[in-house]
Amino acid sequence: MVKGAEGTTRRVMWILFGALFLFHAAAGVASPLLPLLRQSLHASYLQIGWVNASFGVTRLLTAVPAGWLLRRRPPTMLVFLGMGIVAGGNLLAALAGSMYGVIAGRAVAGFGYSAAVVGTLTLLAGSVTRAGRARIFSLYEFLIVAGLATSTALAGFIGEWTGWRAGFLLGAALAVLGIAAALVALYRERFVESSPRGSSVQVVPVRARTAAGVRVWPAGLILLVSFVLSYAWTGLFYTLYPLYGGEQLGLTTEAVGLAMSTGYLADLALLFPYGWVADRHGRLPILMVGIMLVALAAFALPISSSGPGFIAIGVLTGMGFACWGLPPALLTDWVPDASRGMILGLYRFMIDLGYIVGPWSVSAVLESGGFRAAAWMVAAMTGGSLLAFFGLRVLPAETHHAAKVGSDG
Repeated sequence: MVKGAEGTTRRVMWILFGALFLFHAAAGVASPLLPLLRQSLHASYLQIGWVNASFGVTRLLTAVPAGWLLRRRPPTMLVFLGMGIVAGGNLLAALAGSMYGVIAGRAVAGFGYSAAVVGTLTLLAGSVTRAGRARIFSLYEFLIVAGLATSTALAGFIGEWTGWRAGFLLGAALAVLGIAAALVALYRERFVESSPRGSSVQVVPVRARTAAGVRVWPAGLILLVSFVLSYAWTGLFYTLYPLYGGEQLGLTTEAVGLAMSTGYLADLALLFPYGWVADRHGRLPILMVGIMLVALAAFALPISSSGPGFIAIGVLTGMGFACWGLPPALLTDWVPDASRGMILGLYRFMIDLGYIVGPWSVSAVLESGGFRAAAWMVAAMTGGSLLAFFGLRVLPAETHHAAKVGSDG
């Protein structure tokens, strides 16, 4: 049933966004529980490493099959199935009697997380016109970061007071709440398929089809850029940045955490503005600016020598990564609707591959060549990815038209 009132449209979308916030919060409970797991289950560092690594590996294995499945099944099926699997994985980890059980639970959750994310990206891509797609994907990235930041704090607090099992139970409960909210948005309200003329984000039928073919070359370049962004995120911000602050600058763990939080805030503050500007003035210029900021931050990190400079680099990194909602918007501009699931599955595969390769390769170079070699390797790789934009000079005609319609509306 199509809802005609703009208020209903916005209400349903905000319920869906709430569900997605809860879902991503459910996936982020493990990291603050790692010290407790090591103490309680007498785990080795290698076993502790596999708690998050198993989550990443199963995500990588699931992304492309999930995209293929979307050629035959609606995206809502993957959204609900994935949320349910994440809830089950967290419950399995909470009830585990050994580290192997916790690792298995995280691996199960990884399967569900990847399936739900691919389904969600496809659902959101089909729910707005091109004129609003960068904003909707940027808002989705905002929900991811906000959900992970919230659950990390909650799980750490609950785990400290009641034990690590309660932290994983929190993750299961958040996933169940996410399922309930998604049910309200997608079924009880019958997910919106249209919106009144003149609204800033126009909603279109999810199952609509276009006649345009897949633009293989530009899509491949954007997938490559997506890998580089993910590689830099985990290699630079998750690995090099905290290590440099602690080991080279002598900052406390609390100070490093505060600096990283400042970077997250810069990311959150700019995600939606980046999307808004990209919808009106083009995706590629904003994406290029973001990548250049990341490359600059990587270059500047090993030559910073003070706490304020370290924080400034964290802010610069967050400002750069605020462009992360633009690659999926570009990908769905360049493929027919029937191929959205496949291309977004490939997109998630490249993102998850970057999450795995980034820390490993950066750590290897750090071990042999030091911080400058590792950071400048990330800077060179990130800056070099700008060459891909020479192959992306021609935009689809539909993008220009949709952007004009969105700005005129």
